[in-house]
Amino acid sequence: GSTSVPLEPRDADTLDFSHFEHDEALSLEAAEVAAASNASSFAASLQRRSFSVQSMQNYLDGEYKEVKEAARNLIQTHKVFQMYTDLNMQQLRELTMKWVAEVAANTPVGLQDLHKNPAKFFAFIEALACFDGNLLTKLAVQYCLWGGSIMNLGTERHQHLVPEI
Repeated sequence: GSTSVPLEPRDADTLDFSHFEHDEALSLEAAEVAAASNASSFAASLQRRSFSVQSMQNYLDGEYKEVKEAARNLIQTHKVFQMYTDLNMQQLRELTMKWVAEVAANTPVGLQDLHKNPAKFFAFIEALACFDGNLLTKLAVQYCLWGGSIMNLGTERHQHLVPEI
């Protein structure tokens, strides 16, 4: 059977979080991480410079916070979004198509947003890209390449298709 893999945060050596709000829970967690990892440079840096995770999230999400939260919520709450390490190419393609179908059925953005508000559209896609690059590629082909071609190059008789893409 396939093995599900939990996602782990990446380490960084030089981060300055001193301008974010203080968060006691993060400070305690950083102290535990530092102790457990023999005070690695990253954990030691976090211990000295704690910050509010929510403040960082708000800063990174910016103007389209709700759209990015919708993407993260979709990934976290729909069981189809699992990561596997031992799939062959055909199985990975099938799984990626299931992900695309789930996104299409539950997206807060549409092809019209690509034309009217591209920043909103790409904020949603960006948040999904953090989950899996294969999903990003399929969505880019579905919406930007194929859907964008219909929307921008199609004739009037094709325009009824745009809301369905």
